[in-house]
Amino acid sequence: MSAAPTWDPDSLLPGGVHGETFLGTLAALEGRAEELLSAVESLPPLTAAASLAWAEALETVQQLHLEGYELWTVAYCCASTHTDDGAAARLEARVAALVSRVNRAEIPVLDNLARCEPGVWDTLKGRSEWEEMRVWIEDERVTARLRLPRDEQTLVNDLAADGSDAWARLYRRRAGAVRLEVEGQPTPISPGQAWPLLHSQDAELRAHVHEAWMDAWGDERELWATLLTHIFGSRQTLADRLEVGPLEAPLASCRMTRESLDAMLAATSRARPLMARYLAARARCMGLDELHWQDQWAPVAPTPDWTWEQAESFVVDHFGAWHADLADFARDAFASRWVEAEDRSGKAHGAWCAPLPVRGESRVFMTFGGTFSGAITLAHELGHAFHNHVTRDLPLCQRRIPMTLAETASVFAENLVRDAALEAAQSREARLAMLDARLSAGSIFLLNIPARMSFELRLHELRRQGELDPGVLDAEMVRCQREAYGDTLASWDPTYWASKTHFFMASRPFYNWPYTFGYLFSSLVYARARQEGPAFHGAYCELLRRTGSEWAEPLARDVLGLDLTDPETWWGAISPLVGDLEAFEGASG
Repeated sequence: MSAAPTWDPDSLLPGGVHGETFLGTLAALEGRAEELLSAVESLPPLTAAASLAWAEALETVQQLHLEGYELWTVAYCCASTHTDDGAAARLEARVAALVSRVNRAEIPVLDNLARCEPGVWDTLKGRSEWEEMRVWIEDERVTARLRLPRDEQTLVNDLAADGSDAWARLYRRRAGAVRLEVEGQPTPISPGQAWPLLHSQDAELRAHVHEAWMDAWGDERELWATLLTHIFGSRQTLADRLEVGPLEAPLASCRMTRESLDAMLAATSRARPLMARYLAARARCMGLDELHWQDQWAPVAPTPDWTWEQAESFVVDHFGAWHADLADFARDAFASRWVEAEDRSGKAHGAWCAPLPVRGESRVFMTFGGTFSGAITLAHELGHAFHNHVTRDLPLCQRRIPMTLAETASVFAENLVRDAALEAAQSREARLAMLDARLSAGSIFLLNIPARMSFELRLHELRRQGELDPGVLDAEMVRCQREAYGDTLASWDPTYWASKTHFFMASRPFYNWPYTFGYLFSSLVYARARQEGPAFHGAYCELLRRTGSEWAEPLARDVLGLDLTDPETWWGAISPLVGDLEAFEGASG
């Protein structure tokens, strides 16, 4: 297998987080943040005469957020590639403290605009200084009921750096040090290195890796439970103060309604028998009497290893089959070394894309294990990067892409590559593998993700009873998996709650169902793209540009003519899997 690429450290920032450029830029931003705080405190009352001063203050907030996020991305990238670099992790925390100070300055400005009398805002919003920020402010006014009183907002913001945000950073640091003792492996391996082994054709190896996985994550289960206790306790305190349920703020931040969520969940529940049928067919195809948790990702037929060059060229070629702009973007990303994919120890596990918003660039992080699955992950993360690319010239307030719509471009890119792989399949085995890739994605988004959502809802109930107990969390995790999967699997992963980073993201509650939303919404967009062909590319890019400032329901009605509050709309995104399953069952005999 050819070596996968690593980032060019100097392309992130000369000298990295320990260099003079990073440290000097950070110190300068810290000084500017303090100047901004002083300026905000001296703002005159919010009137038409003071309109420009208030708009300029908010523009300065956005600029500092932009530059601060750029530094945070650099620090996060460095900490993720070298999890043993404690100094990098501490600098990441220092950047987080800077962002907290900028948030402190933003709170009174945004709060006044969100709560001012309608007549005051009506006077201001037509003025030129508010043109770019008008939609943002009006959105904040709609969701003002989810804002604490201003002084309490400030206190919560200041406490988060040493509270829930700190717990989340501690999880990432300790999780980065987790190592698996796998039988047959000469040295302990990281979770990122273990993940490709679960895609092995060797059932015995998969079982060994799964056991080692659960053992490794179980070693510090008391710590993981303590972290969740405090992260969820903080959330509940805030929700109780606002007198709202656990889903209200996440729905608002995702800019969608509860009606759309309920419609989507109704459609995913309807899909469970279909996915159960797929998993049963998968077991038969693999010659297994029963399917275990770790068998979900194993190949159903012998498949060749993929080199990095094959994955890279496959993605570029089939991005290009859709539109040259997407292929050119991917080529530039590879040439500029935006992708870190080397399989080595000392890296964090997982895959993600982070923007560098000042430069209008992105960085992709993953571990390539030499499989087609790695090519899919690469396409997914490059889809995110393309989304960042087409929105790079917009004001920051129009780049507030919610997680639901943030998955649009990534899953769209996955679909391009999956469809291309299926069309290119020559043998029965290759066709089986490609059909399985499509159905496996459906299983993740329609079974696995709903199980995570159910578990997170249950976490809120358990937290009200006191400190979270790891044994109870194990049992609840299995219960939620059984509820979603039914009787399709013979074993489960009780430690899944500990290894799934998403549960520990302090500022991102319910980092689960938006993935299913993104998968299904993107499938609806992709269906329209296939119907209209490359001519849809312009409308597609415009849709991506609008995701940073619009709510999901009107966007879907305007671009796709669809009603997201209707379960049949969501079933329309799921129903193509029926044909895939029939083809899979036919090919597997």
